[in-house]
Amino acid sequence: MAVFVQAALWASAVVSFAAGPGEPDRDGFIRAVLYLTGETGMESLGEDEIERYEELERSPLDLNGASRSRLLASGLFSQYQVASLTEYRNRTGEILSFTELASVDGFPQAFVEAISHFVKLGSSGPPGERKKGPRADVSSDTNLSLKYVEGTGTSLSMWHKLRAGDGDRVDFGLSAKKGYDAPFMKPSSYSCFLEISGRRRKASYLIGDYALRFGQGLALWSGYQMGGFSGDRSFWKRPTGISPSRSLSAGTSHRGIAARVSSGHLDISAFVSFPGLRDWCESGKPPDISVMPGFNAGWFSRTGAVSMTAYGVCAACPADGRRLAAAKVSADARFCVKGTDLFAETAFDLINRAGAVTGGFCVPFAERWKVAGSGRWIQNGYDLAYSSPVRAFSGKKVEAGAAAGLFYNEIGLTADLAFPDADVRSRQLKLLLNCPLKLADALVLSVRLTGRLRSYGEKSRTEARTDLKWTCSGWQTVLRADLLKCSGFAWLAYAEEGYVHGAGAVYLRGTLFVADSWDDRLYSYERDAPGTFNVPAYYGRGYAVSLAARHRFRLGSCYMKVYFRAGYTACPWSLEGTSGDRPARAECRIQLSVDF
Repeated sequence: MAVFVQAALWASAVVSFAAGPGEPDRDGFIRAVLYLTGETGMESLGEDEIERYEELERSPLDLNGASRSRLLASGLFSQYQVASLTEYRNRTGEILSFTELASVDGFPQAFVEAISHFVKLGSSGPPGERKKGPRADVSSDTNLSLKYVEGTGTSLSMWHKLRAGDGDRVDFGLSAKKGYDAPFMKPSSYSCFLEISGRRRKASYLIGDYALRFGQGLALWSGYQMGGFSGDRSFWKRPTGISPSRSLSAGTSHRGIAARVSSGHLDISAFVSFPGLRDWCESGKPPDISVMPGFNAGWFSRTGAVSMTAYGVCAACPADGRRLAAAKVSADARFCVKGTDLFAETAFDLINRAGAVTGGFCVPFAERWKVAGSGRWIQNGYDLAYSSPVRAFSGKKVEAGAAAGLFYNEIGLTADLAFPDADVRSRQLKLLLNCPLKLADALVLSVRLTGRLRSYGEKSRTEARTDLKWTCSGWQTVLRADLLKCSGFAWLAYAEEGYVHGAGAVYLRGTLFVADSWDDRLYSYERDAPGTFNVPAYYGRGYAVSLAARHRFRLGSCYMKVYFRAGYTACPWSLEGTSGDRPARAECRIQLSVDF
């Protein structure tokens, strides 16, 4: 193991200090994602959400050329911001700088800084000059991972992602993955899509894998999201409609055909997906394929939008003889009136005859203050399949609850009272205080306190996390201390040292942890290659070391990026007979990305 780590250190040092063009700011990317999602840490996000932002970072959205439907589908903007931006473009022409963008109504400076990682300001060229046609854009990612588990042996995992398009009319994506347990060179999962857009992107047609995100997620929302309320933007969802997906997780996308058409203030989306098709394609098992048709119709104005969603699932071979396996309808509304955000959705499950409703607000006051509130009620019997509303409990559980938050700049205090299974006899109260403090230009202290009180199970859970970050001349030091009291006492601490130079960067982290039961587990985000979201759960008594490095260079007309990560985790001090008594494991990953 020592030889392995030493070789990794030398290899990473060589690639990270080579000369080359500047590497995009990964820490800036993380800060931007947290700002836009309203979360206080990467541990609270889902893998598919990170993938969506990584796709936008690689293929930024052109704010000067994107249509209204394209702007809304990105999930970056509210209806008010889209209306304000399009009106500004029609009145003054193309936006020439991010400084000018910050002067547009609804685009504060902090928001512009966050979206600058995911958008660009394209230009049609000087007056009288013929605009050049769209440039072909091809990117390729190949990832190889080698894992060793004590007592089990070594296994190999690999995935490849390809995306090609002209940035305007055609977009194609293909992904394939071989899991650790799959036979060699046989994909255990894959996804693909082809999207063709009409003139000015007022219509688009898609075949393959896509995500469906409408309303507040009560009826139809692709992807998993961890429950909880942290920042002001975490109280409600920003629908993206139909969007192509390269996700290798079957639960985060649909497979079929879809179309989206815009005309004036009206947007109409329609789709037909086939639940079970993806599993049949990847496993080769006898098909159990259903048909799922649906649509969404929305009306947009400068101040907001209203829309209606409906879909049904027709089972091919129903076990109970009932052809219509699921059916839902919903109506939602989102408005921004003088800086105040209002949102609501109501849905009804036609099969189980159960309803659900959610709604809330966010009001700015006194220049830097905001107050937010929301409520939700999901009736017992309501089927949460294909849904993912903002709620406190993860999984597909029904619940009722209310949340409130008070925010000053990035400091926030939230409270959430929830009733699982919509039963008032079972209660849960969650409190969160997030307080980032800038002690100096290069020194930031972040404090995060969470508390959970329940009337059932483990009655209380309290966690205190502090992060101290210091940066200077390319060097970066991060120290974390995380303390938890639940069924027992648990703690985690790590120190990370990093250096960023030109086109390369290298990070070395050492972690110690003590958590004797699964209920006391602690989560900690790990640096990894793009497309590999790494938030392990630490439990047991042990340590972990990891090394991550990246380098970017140019080869002819191609830009190439190499990512490397090596990690080792062991629990030599765990108590026998506890869930933390686990074998040691090591993992080495290398990824090559090429932009043609």
